[in-house]
Amino acid sequence: MPCCDECVSISHSKCTGIKSLAGVVEKTKIEKSKESLDKDINSALHILMKIVNNKSGNIKRGEQQYESIKKTIANYREKINNHLDHLEEKLYHEIDTILIEQKSEISNLIAEIKEKSGKLKKMKDQLSAITTQVPNFNLF
Repeated sequence: MPCCDECVSISHSKCTGIKSLAGVVEKTKIEKSKESLDKDINSALHILMKIVNNKSGNIKRGEQQYESIKKTIANYREKINNHLDHLEEKLYHEIDTILIEQKSEISNLIAEIKEKSGKLKKMKDQLSAITTQVPNFNLF
């Protein structure tokens, strides 16, 4: 049973089990402070656990987004490569066509030049034959 210090020394000096009121009050204050501190610590631990869970979730989402971004980049690269391959084939086809056309035109020109060269040689030979057969022949 709690009593004040004065009553304990005056009225209850021989009684056992009597506790000092100041001691009981102090113990009660300590208990309440401990309970309050326990609640505060538990609250802080709960908040910290939420933060840890949130940040762990952020890491997982970041890893998923990282993989998704890598796949997107790979898809774009594949599309670009396919487009470049298509352009390359198209350009090869165009230069093949141009080469064939140019070879044909040049071959025709060469054939025409050879034909005209042949005619000129024939004319030269005929002129030479005429001038050797008739030395004083006036052509004009």
